[in-house]
Amino acid sequence: MKYLTTGSTAKTPLKLNVYHWYHTYDEIRPAIENIIDSAKENNRYVEYKSLGDSYEGREIPFVMLAKSKRDLDTYQNQLLPTLLENPVSLIDKLENGNIGDYKPAIWLHNLHPDDK
Repeated sequence: MKYLTTGSTAKTPLKLNVYHWYHTYDEIRPAIENIIDSAKENNRYVEYKSLGDSYEGREIPFVMLAKSKRDLDTYQNQLLPTLLENPVSLIDKLENGNIGDYKPAIWLHNLHPDDK
C-alpha cells in the first residue's frame, strides 16, 4: 500500500479527560441531593458535610450513608479505628465471622470533577 503526502492538514477539536465518566462541579450538588433523597425514601441515614473549600473556593462535599445513625457511629468509632490501627485483626474477624453486627457505611468524598 502506498501513502501520498499531500501537505494537507486535518484538524478537529479533541477533548482529553483522565476520567471515563464524571460530573462537572455544577452537577455534583444536584447528584448528591438525588442520593440523599433516594436514601431518605429508603429509610437510610445520610449525613452531608463540607470538608472545606478547594483552591478555587469551591465546596468539597462529604456524604456518609448507612442503614442507621447507630451503624454509622459503630463504623466510625469501632471499625474504622481498628481498620487503621490493626487491619489484620479486622480481616481475621471478617473472615472468621466474629465481627458482630457489622453493617458497612459508604462515604462519598474526594470528588475530582472537571472544573467547568
